[in-house]
Amino acid sequence: MRLIGSQEHEQEWRSNIHTLGPFCLLLWDYPFDNKSTEPGTMFYHGANLSDESISVFKKDCLQEEDKTKRSFPAFTSCSRNRQIAELYGNVLFIMTVKYAFTVDITTFSQYPDEEEELLSPGVCFTVERVESNGSKYMIHLNLIQQYSQANRPEINDHPPNNHLTFDNDNRLSRLGFGDHLNRIAAVLNDNDDDYINNYLSTVDDLTLDFNLLGCTLSDGDPDRFRDGSDKDW
Repeated sequence: MRLIGSQEHEQEWRSNIHTLGPFCLLLWDYPFDNKSTEPGTMFYHGANLSDESISVFKKDCLQEEDKTKRSFPAFTSCSRNRQIAELYGNVLFIMTVKYAFTVDITTFSQYPDEEEELLSPGVCFTVERVESNGSKYMIHLNLIQQYSQANRPEINDHPPNNHLTFDNDNRLSRLGFGDHLNRIAAVLNDNDDDYINNYLSTVDDLTLDFNLLGCTLSDGDPDRFRDGSDKDW
């Protein structure tokens, strides 16, 4: 997924756009977990950040009204156990759920003792305050599940053609994937150039060249955070 937006690998990811889109849709609409996380739940994440990156968080927390909403550009692992997260990095993110969808992956993790929770891409947050004890920064975030519904009807209402359909007897349909499969079929069967170009344009807008939690690409620019304008996906 980190190849998206890379000029070096542009042909590679663009050539897979018709399978990448449905794959992203399945991840986004994860059908087995549609319940939001209990408000007030606390998550923790340790990371190594540069002084320049930390300064961005400091600037955000000075806003008293209409705080900037930023979003996580990738699946982000965190822990319910603060002591574990404190073992890593020079920054501890302390996240309070206001309204968000997360997944408890403790039973699937190779390290179940870490009490691992997974944040989905696009989960938004605001920076409430930044503290320091001399050796580590504590950055307090409020998690807010926000995204625009503007583009969803275009996918939901776009009927699949006869080239690819999924009937009700399909095994995945019986497992609850029926609606998701039909929407994927719509994307796979869509050969309209304008629609495809619009899709490519959307992907361009979501170029991930910097991860707020400390994972930087080679050409990362700390001024190009994903903010509220990217929360559609």
